[in-house]
Amino acid sequence: ATVAVSYLPYPVVAGFLGSIGFAIFAGSFAVLSASGEKVPVPAGLPKLASEVPWQLFCAVAMAMSSLMLKAQRCSARVIAVAPMTVSLVGFWLWVLVSRSDIESLRQAGWLFPASADQPFWELWTAQQPSAVDWMLLIPHPSTFLGLGMVLVLSLALRIAGIEGSTGMVLDVDEEVKWTGISNMFVGLSGCVIGSHSPGLTTFNQQAGSKCVRAALVTAALQLGLWLSGVPAMDFFPRFLLAGILMNLGLVMLLEWMWIARHKVGKLGLLVIYAQVTSSALFGLLPSVLIGVAVAFGPPPGP
Repeated sequence: ATVAVSYLPYPVVAGFLGSIGFAIFAGSFAVLSASGEKVPVPAGLPKLASEVPWQLFCAVAMAMSSLMLKAQRCSARVIAVAPMTVSLVGFWLWVLVSRSDIESLRQAGWLFPASADQPFWELWTAQQPSAVDWMLLIPHPSTFLGLGMVLVLSLALRIAGIEGSTGMVLDVDEEVKWTGISNMFVGLSGCVIGSHSPGLTTFNQQAGSKCVRAALVTAALQLGLWLSGVPAMDFFPRFLLAGILMNLGLVMLLEWMWIARHKVGKLGLLVIYAQVTSSALFGLLPSVLIGVAVAFGPPPGP
């Protein structure tokens, strides 16, 4: 799969990145939903607007302010930090002035539900081995090979997307190998596995975080927060996270569906729109399959 990705044409990679952008954009609305369930876009937006109108307005305003700052050619650090800082400080100032209590804010959908106060060691002590279906650990050849091929191809496409959005040259084989090794140890330790994120990587690059030191500081802060047991998400309004995701998704959609039209012909643009549309209707997997089918199908006639 990693060898196959090196032969993928630009429209296929652009379509995959556009599909990721739409998934991030659509996922931002689920953050605002009281149930936390996926909100159909655009069919479910009127209902969401009737349930949490001001929260949705704040999220959209935050996302649009980031786009406006980018249009004014402000520095990347200002674009990354200013909207979030103003939104967070402005929200808590409003809470202070209005003398709203935390529980009413949670019930109104401004804040996430209170997190359970659990020490970090319960990750390993609060286990229920009796609830595990151990037979699922035995790989079935057809499922294992088919799903494994799709997952490796999806990962390789993410890596190719990072190359396309950042201009960096990565060794796909090494990236896939070390992702698998690290996730194997992470999974065996009971933690959450991770993977490459073209959207967040692009966001970090635009914010000026281009060195290893930034990644190490981020990891240290996350580790410290986890060990402390402080429920940080209890203090962040829902619209803040929704606005960040909304802006990130819009930036990717603009980059790979609008700006990219100058780099491809009509057929390439059709491929991009077909991938994003299939992703919006059926999920990310059909987008990957369409891209692979286009890449390895017969070339267009003269």
